[in-house]
Amino acid sequence: MRDLNTHAAQDMERADSDSMMDQSCAAAVGFFDGIHRGHEAVIRRLINVAQEASLPTAVVLLVPADHFFIKNPDVSTQQYSDMDAEDNEIIDAGSKEVMETGNVEEAEAEERILPPQTTQINRNGIGRLCTIEDCTEMILAFGVDIILTMPWNESSPYRLQESANNDGSFCCNNCDHHLNDKMRALLEQIGVKILVTGNPRQSELEGIRTVGVETVDRDGFPVTTDRILKALQCGKIEEVNDLLGRAHHYCGRVIPGARRGRAVGMPTANMNVSSELQLPAFGVYGTRIRVRNRWYKSLTNIGNRPTVDASGKVTIETHILDFDDAIYGEEVKLEILTYIRPTVKFESIIDVRDQVKRDIDLASMWFEQYSNR
Repeated sequence: MRDLNTHAAQDMERADSDSMMDQSCAAAVGFFDGIHRGHEAVIRRLINVAQEASLPTAVVLLVPADHFFIKNPDVSTQQYSDMDAEDNEIIDAGSKEVMETGNVEEAEAEERILPPQTTQINRNGIGRLCTIEDCTEMILAFGVDIILTMPWNESSPYRLQESANNDGSFCCNNCDHHLNDKMRALLEQIGVKILVTGNPRQSELEGIRTVGVETVDRDGFPVTTDRILKALQCGKIEEVNDLLGRAHHYCGRVIPGARRGRAVGMPTANMNVSSELQLPAFGVYGTRIRVRNRWYKSLTNIGNRPTVDASGKVTIETHILDFDDAIYGEEVKLEILTYIRPTVKFESIIDVRDQVKRDIDLASMWFEQYSNR
């Protein structure tokens, strides 16, 4: 597992640009937030053209951080990276209390398929689909040789125009306008000979061959990070997973709580996750969770708990089916698979318990149907 925090430099293979990039390479540049189907198309095309040209591959990942190089570790032993609660701003996931969301009245429930409220956790607005660490691990898992992370903000001196499908990669058409001198110099420093972009139109840059990738569509519309984030905010998790090409997930550490859930026979594992991440709409979801390298079916409440906590504090708490071990302090990975119902305030904790039992039955039915697909 590779820590991208610059404070852990001795834990990674690292080199300056002069020693690392003394050879030519094929590269792609972008934010790559979420690593969705569009990103995958760009990365796979990058690897293919690099192999044809006998060049190593590099991804220039635009992030609000210092830039440095990372060599690809053994992909077969790689796991997704987790955010460290001590080194990153985190959600206060609250105490280990029972999930307390529930059904609305039947007539209302038939009309309201999606949750009654969307949610965002990033203080500046919409959050990210994945952390920089997670993004990097997923890119490396494709087989990319080197990742260069590079600081980026609205006033960045490096100017590129985003591709037409807004997939996080960049185009080079009309290069004098889209690619300024500083970015040109960066590409030259890296030794880029081939630049793979999210624009299907190809153009030549002085000394650099550009390769465009066709837009990836789903249901007649381009796959974009913005589209996925909007679906996530509405609780359309199956659409999110289809656009990603995988299950949307969160990684974090399990923290202890008040144990109210265990007191009524419904223990939950509460997670701390990075505050930069976008949460789905508040509600209950069918999930699966990886604990100690083993996957378990689970039920997860994401949001507040109006029955027992009037503060509105947001938590991610998961009831793991057929599991009863204490896992405080352990790192877990949670995949969000299907939306079950919205958040509702109950009259009592007993009502919560009864509803959660019904939720487990619904989730179990979904798991059975899903396994037969």
